[in-house]
Amino acid sequence: MQSDLYQVIARRWRPRTFDEVVGQKHVVETLKRAIEKGKIVHSYLFAGPRGVGKTSMARILAKALNCENGPTPSPCCSCDACLSIEKGTFVDVVEMDAASNRGIEEIRALRESVKYASVRGRYRVYIIDEVHMLTEAAFNALLKTLEEPPEGVVFVFATTEPKKIPQTILSRCVRFDFKPLTQEEAVHILKKICEREGVSYEEEALRIIAKAAGGSLRDAEMLLEQAILFTDGNIKRDRVYEILGLVDSLVVEDFLKALMDRDLDGVLDVFHSQVLGRGYDVGGFLSALLDEVVERLKDAARSGNTELAVKYYTFSKVFLRLAEEVRRHPFPEMLMEAEIIRLVSLPPIESVVSLLKGERAASEPVVPETVRSDERIKQVSDVVQRLVDAVAKDKPYVATVLQNAEVVCQNGLVVIRPGGLKRIGWDRLNEELPYLRDKAKELGCDLMLEGEIQENSVPLSRAELKERARKDPAVQKVLELFPEAVIVDIKRRDRR
Repeated sequence: MQSDLYQVIARRWRPRTFDEVVGQKHVVETLKRAIEKGKIVHSYLFAGPRGVGKTSMARILAKALNCENGPTPSPCCSCDACLSIEKGTFVDVVEMDAASNRGIEEIRALRESVKYASVRGRYRVYIIDEVHMLTEAAFNALLKTLEEPPEGVVFVFATTEPKKIPQTILSRCVRFDFKPLTQEEAVHILKKICEREGVSYEEEALRIIAKAAGGSLRDAEMLLEQAILFTDGNIKRDRVYEILGLVDSLVVEDFLKALMDRDLDGVLDVFHSQVLGRGYDVGGFLSALLDEVVERLKDAARSGNTELAVKYYTFSKVFLRLAEEVRRHPFPEMLMEAEIIRLVSLPPIESVVSLLKGERAASEPVVPETVRSDERIKQVSDVVQRLVDAVAKDKPYVATVLQNAEVVCQNGLVVIRPGGLKRIGWDRLNEELPYLRDKAKELGCDLMLEGEIQENSVPLSRAELKERARKDPAVQKVLELFPEAVIVDIKRRDRR
């Protein structure tokens, strides 16, 4: 009556040949070539995350070696040997779970059985799953067998944690690293299964399942089976979100839109009605929020939108910290509300590029011309700063040179002296003298250069240059945006 028992999708649609394996082309091609050329080694290590096909690949290898038409890279899957291996009844293919058979006694029994010749097949294949779970004594007992294996014996070790395997064992195995499946690969397989099972689906629903599986095909197939049963064979996007307990992407988009618009009432309404109102966990919502923010950060960086990238970077840092705090806070909802209010209340984030160029932020008030009285023009600090700001808009490097020079205003005359400048900076100011005089005239002042560079003057040290840079208003604004940033080096950027 066992044939009447229901088989889950993950077992029913397990790959039977190398060509049916998805996402591990590098492993498939290498094994097929090795079989074609008769270069079969005595021990393989299949390493990779769960559910990506390690054990299935080991069984396919066992079939390829013992098929009646083999050894062949294309086992027939219809002979007695292939069918018996698929059912797990082939006497010369032994599967062992090291998680439950991890002691030295089990390995000693394996060593004894290895001595005997194969009964039905060409090779005796030992598949040991989760091999990293073996004890140190068990590994030591296995080592001698791996060093001098009997002819016709092949070991296939599967593990999710290769770092826990002793180097003495690793060095005696041919290692293959299995990769997590991409979302597209997982969706492709899920589509095929749905079509063969006669299940209707929305492609977006399958993408949600594939993403939730995190690269594990087995997990994706188990989630698909759950969705089929829950939706009665009609898999829709909304129902998948409901069954998996995932946060709807539309909720995340609504939340971020209100946050970007600085709409406090809108953000709080989304949080209360669509997040808490639907029973979403705050930690789970933050996880979905981080996924979306990071994707948008990548898009902004690729498109060169610096200001948008800075905003999403700031959000990602805030949400990462908040996700950590929420795990141990007794009132996560209140913590989230407080952070929302703080984010919306922050002043607009200025573009780093604009800051470095000395440009005025959009929200900064512009002083009307009528306010610029003669008395204010004659104020030394005001004239000097406004001159630097005006030059920075056209020629940022010249503005930097000005900031390193000694600039004073005397009775409507701007005097520039070398100060801490080097020869290259002073020469540049002489080249730009007509331009600088025009800018000074716009402020109602005359301008002149006075003095010469002392060739034997001691140049500023790197530490002094860094300290001078730290006092620069533009650099200070950048450091406010990125509290963890440090000034690594000072370099001259010569821009005309």
